[in-house]
Order: sequence, then structure tokens, then C-alpha cells
Amino acid sequence: MLIVRDLALGPQRYTDLLAGLPGIGTGLLAQRLHALEEAGLARRGELPAPASVPVWELTDEGRELADALLPLSVWGAKRLGRRRRGELFRGDWLLRTLWANFSPDAARGVRDVYEFRVEGETVHVVVDDATMDVRRGPAPVPPDLVVTTDIATLLDVGVGRLDPREARASGRTIVDGPPEVLRRCMEILGPRRTEVAGSRPQRGR
Repeated sequence: MLIVRDLALGPQRYTDLLAGLPGIGTGLLAQRLHALEEAGLARRGELPAPASVPVWELTDEGRELADALLPLSVWGAKRLGRRRRGELFRGDWLLRTLWANFSPDAARGVRDVYEFRVEGETVHVVVDDATMDVRRGPAPVPPDLVVTTDIATLLDVGVGRLDPREARASGRTIVDGPPEVLRRCMEILGPRRTEVAGSRPQRGR
């Protein structure tokens, strides 16, 4: 499932997968990839020229599995504690939760490109008339909006513990782009406030 998670945002080289899964070892990673390939969930591919390097990517069924795992990813993100020293944590893992808040109705008729920069990592979001695609790396075209933040703020905003406006006002998030694009982005990705993990939800409201 961790390999599926890492491939959910686009093709990955074998060495990138290995670096993102500390302790797995080359032999075990090769076995896991082969098992995913046998199950029809992942396949070998190649990045287009000029890169032309071999990569692993999800098949259509693999992407369906990644989507099915999304609610579990969001559930876990809400329960993440403070990051400990030396603990590996990547911003692109959290950006996968953007799918959970995506509002196709708000994105209808919209064609925007957003770029998120989180502690040295970059992910871009392409919104195209009620559809959305999230990929690693800088946007292939000049983005309409650039959001720069840190992992802790991204987590709080992503699971709804912190309003994006509050994050910007406090300086925890820096936004570069027109106000109307920011408004559309907030409507389309729409983070919702949530109860802190462990607290009892209020019912009947």
C-alpha cells in the first residue's frame, strides 16, 4: 500500500521509490513491485524524452485502488502527532488528501493550475472543468497560483483544523496570485474544519 501511495502522484523511478521507503531494501522492493505488476496494479514505463528513464506507474486499476485508500489516508492524517526528530515525512503524502476535499461542482468551467511548495518539495494541481489532477514537480506551465508553506501548516489546513485564511494572515502560508484565483482554489479544494483526533464528535447538528 505504501508503494501505491507513492505512485499515486505520478510515475516514480525505482531509486526514488527506494529512497521514499526507508528500510525496505532493494530485494523486497523488487518483490513488491513484481507482485503489483502480476496483479495488474502497476507497470513499467518510461518518462518521455529528453529524460527517457525507466519508471514504475499505476495502471487504471492501481489508480482505483489509490482512490479507494484515500479515506484511510485522510483518517490517518487527522491523527498524526508532532513529527519527531529524524522521522521521515514528505509533504506530497499530505497533498494526496487534496482529492478528499475536491469539489467538482466548484471546479466546473474552471481551468487553473496551482503549485504547492512545501519544505523543498513541489506538487502541482491542474483543474480542468470539473476534473483535477495532482502531480509531483513544478507545473508544466506558469501556475495561476503558488502556495508556499510548511508540513505542519499543510497538515492543519488539509484536515480542516486551520482555516486557509488564518494560515495566510499569520504568515504560515505565503500566496502568490490574484485574489480571485485564490478564492476559486479555496472553493475547489474546500478544506473543512474537523474535530481534533480523540475528541467526541457532536451529533444531531
